[in-house]
Amino acid sequence: MAWHAYRSARAEIAVLQSLAHRDPSTIRESDLAGAIGELDGLHTDLGTLNDTVSVPILNRLIPVVPWVGPRYVATRRALLMAGDLVSAGQTGARVGEQVFAAFTTTGAMSHTPPTGQTWLDVLQAHTADIRSMVNNYDQARAVRTTIDDRLLPASLAHQLGTFDRLSARVNVDRLANQDLPAVIGALGERGPQRYMFLFQNWGELRPAGGFPGTVALVTIDRGQIRDYQFFDVHDLSDDYVRLRPAKLPEPWPIQQYFPQDGFLIQDATWYADFPKSGQQFMAMYTATDWPSINGMVAVEPSLVSDLLRVTGPMTVNIDGEDRLITADNVYDEIERPRKLRIEGIISGPENNLHKEALGTIGKALVDRLKASPRGELISAGKSVMAAADRRDVQIYVADSKVEAMLDQRRWSGRLVPDSGVPTLAITYGNLVTDKSSTNLQPTTTLTLSPPSGGRIQATLDLHLTNTGTGPGTDFYEGFQDWWIQLDLPNGSRVITSSSPPEPDPESPNGGSYRLPLAPGQSGTITVVFSMPASNALLIRRQPGVATVQMTVAQTGCQVPSPSPLATDRSVDLGTLCR
Repeated sequence: MAWHAYRSARAEIAVLQSLAHRDPSTIRESDLAGAIGELDGLHTDLGTLNDTVSVPILNRLIPVVPWVGPRYVATRRALLMAGDLVSAGQTGARVGEQVFAAFTTTGAMSHTPPTGQTWLDVLQAHTADIRSMVNNYDQARAVRTTIDDRLLPASLAHQLGTFDRLSARVNVDRLANQDLPAVIGALGERGPQRYMFLFQNWGELRPAGGFPGTVALVTIDRGQIRDYQFFDVHDLSDDYVRLRPAKLPEPWPIQQYFPQDGFLIQDATWYADFPKSGQQFMAMYTATDWPSINGMVAVEPSLVSDLLRVTGPMTVNIDGEDRLITADNVYDEIERPRKLRIEGIISGPENNLHKEALGTIGKALVDRLKASPRGELISAGKSVMAAADRRDVQIYVADSKVEAMLDQRRWSGRLVPDSGVPTLAITYGNLVTDKSSTNLQPTTTLTLSPPSGGRIQATLDLHLTNTGTGPGTDFYEGFQDWWIQLDLPNGSRVITSSSPPEPDPESPNGGSYRLPLAPGQSGTITVVFSMPASNALLIRRQPGVATVQMTVAQTGCQVPSPSPLATDRSVDLGTLCR
């Protein structure tokens, strides 16, 4: 009987491992039902094996036998650990099956409340089961600490190693007891939640990404998108100006180089630290008579392209003309109406056809996703998470618990994503309000001296090139006026700079610098600074800026080739010369 149970358990584990390695978008309800059957069978077989080795007389005698005893005890503990994990798996699979069924029935989007439970309703209803699952997992983890891998067969020790790696990667207790309740609330289980989406135009680069010319109000209720409306940000700004109790002072660079009628709400996201921008925006938003919001999401154009790669091209009617929108041309198609007017192909008064085009494309994309099969929705979700990982999506939520979760995932757009890691953040903003920023080509070299006296001397060369062509297309390829802020690791101090820093009272510890560039012109700013010695350095990627070519080298060592700073880069300072 024990041999049969062992062979059966091996087969069931193989089936479950195969399912775990499947693409989630391909998993069907029948697969989950099959997994539940395999887990139930595995639970029975493990019980049989445990009963076989749990004979009272053996429990008393074998543990004291040299060589055999320790291996017997380790094997029994491994069986107990496996039993706890299988119990957790059984609970999780049954909850997952019901969540899956509810999602299949009610979907992710609906303009009216569904008659049945949504997937979020089901998840909320099973919070006690999820806590039970976590308790089983914690028991298994506690048993794991008492097992010496050397006393087990190699195949079993390998499985325990896999468990260790997964445990180190995911904090299940925090996920279940902190993150999950926060997500459930943020997605509207306790009442509708409304978020302001800012579509940032990287053609007019700002420190937080780009100018948010188009915004959308999105309402989420019980895990479903219930309503979404697109607006020109100036509609919001006009309402803010009309109702604001007083003019707020503008950030120094705006006041100095493109002053306006006080600090306007469309400029609230000037700050590179997105939580600071979010707090500023929401504080100003309360002065309007628009519906209250619970948070805000900044989106770069690259995400729209990523989603179109999932859904495929679509035909959209823009200003009476059918246009094929693809992942590669979506930004150009949004800007096309404005370009036609600038070039004189379209006549008449200035309007916001380009923003209407974005709204039209955005609505069409949401409708396409609404009708997409579950596999496409999963792929779209992966695209959103990948964009958040590289900060092309930044999220600020007023709820501190949700914001803490976003910080932990590095999805909040915080200037210093990890306070425990020395961080270098180079932030660019174009002080010219044309749309020429995409023509900026930055190349950055950071050269570090070997540590001496607990300090490292660093030379930072920022080389910028305006690749615009000049006259005739000034709005898209013209003059650039770069505002550059340097946030150096804590404890750093500037030794010298090739250009004097600007007298901005809010300048970071590395200073703020200005570099005007005509089309075809290049310029370099060099800053030498000293920083505390460290084994690591995080170089933060700014959303919206053209991909920076980055080189990090140590004095006297081979200089590597520049590589694109496509996401935050962690640099091991101890291996620069290896």
